[in-house]
Amino acid sequence: MIKPILPSTRPVALIAVSAFTLIAGPVSAQKSAVEEAIEAATDAAEAAVEAVVDGDAKEQLSRNNSELIKQTEKARKERESAYKAAFEFTPSPALWKISDADSIVYIFAGNRGLSHQIKWESEAYTSALQSADTVYFETAHYDRGDRETRRRNEREAFRKLIRHDRDLVEERFDPGLFDQIKGDLKNDFMAIGDFMPTWLLITLIADTDRMFQPGRSNRSLDYRIIKSVTDRDLVIDGLEGPSHLIDILNAVDEEKQREWLNAFTRAEIAVDKPKKYKDRKRGPFGRIGPLTAQEHQGIIWAKGEPPEAQPFKPVGLNNLYDHIRANRMENWPVKIAGMLDEPGTSLVIVSQKYLYGENNLRDALRAKGHKLKRVK
Repeated sequence: MIKPILPSTRPVALIAVSAFTLIAGPVSAQKSAVEEAIEAATDAAEAAVEAVVDGDAKEQLSRNNSELIKQTEKARKERESAYKAAFEFTPSPALWKISDADSIVYIFAGNRGLSHQIKWESEAYTSALQSADTVYFETAHYDRGDRETRRRNEREAFRKLIRHDRDLVEERFDPGLFDQIKGDLKNDFMAIGDFMPTWLLITLIADTDRMFQPGRSNRSLDYRIIKSVTDRDLVIDGLEGPSHLIDILNAVDEEKQREWLNAFTRAEIAVDKPKKYKDRKRGPFGRIGPLTAQEHQGIIWAKGEPPEAQPFKPVGLNNLYDHIRANRMENWPVKIAGMLDEPGTSLVIVSQKYLYGENNLRDALRAKGHKLKRVK
């Protein structure tokens, strides 16, 4: 825009004074009046200039605001478009096949956190499910309507957890450690008891105790699959019983459990607590552009790509998970090999973390002479 050349206030005032002098008479007689006129004319001229500048600034500000609104709206639409586009793909979650003359075993890589927006049921998975006689999850599931059986198994699991001859909780920590962690336990509203096994204290402090509750594995996905086959005469089973994890962890030497507890506690103490609790208020998943971390990982899974590196866990917690993994990689291949001894088709659904990385199920099966074929 071409701006007008603004007049200086002094010439405008002089012109006004000249006109006033001609009308008012001799200067000597009208001195005070002239001074007042000069001041009034100067103020008027300055006000006129300010009005011009003010109007120009307001117009420019209005244009800037309008442009900012357009840019913001454009960025919002681009984010929405990118978000929707991220879910537009042909699903192909990882599926492997082992077979012999009269038996087929499909092994499907499950995903624990599953967004409802992700399309994951590929043609290969659907075909495997439709042909299956039995579906195996990591842990046995029970009919939700059969409350008596479910409660009986839960009571059995809880009895294995509770003993009244255990040492006091604070005595299981190295000197001084319990005093440093007990404040965090209060902040986390953590209920702990002397009757608990030491390994369970670790899972409670780490807020991972749900994985040890009966019937939990890839729960969200598991129940979606169960719901999708309720109209079929399909056997639903598990690679292990509901209290298997409790059994193998209870079998760990108490001294070793306390090593895990103290290693984990030292790592937990080193965490920036204000940041930890702030992050927790924002939710368990961070943001990755327009996608949450959970959605991002779910899309990678649904596309059939290997999972990204697992987040680092404190030493004591890693030791506990490694113990569980080692046990499963020893027992699950035996269970799967047994499926091949019977005619028919089985679909095995396990978390993808057991199919990748060190000591994974695929390598364990190959080590026993089984040939796995990726199904597309």
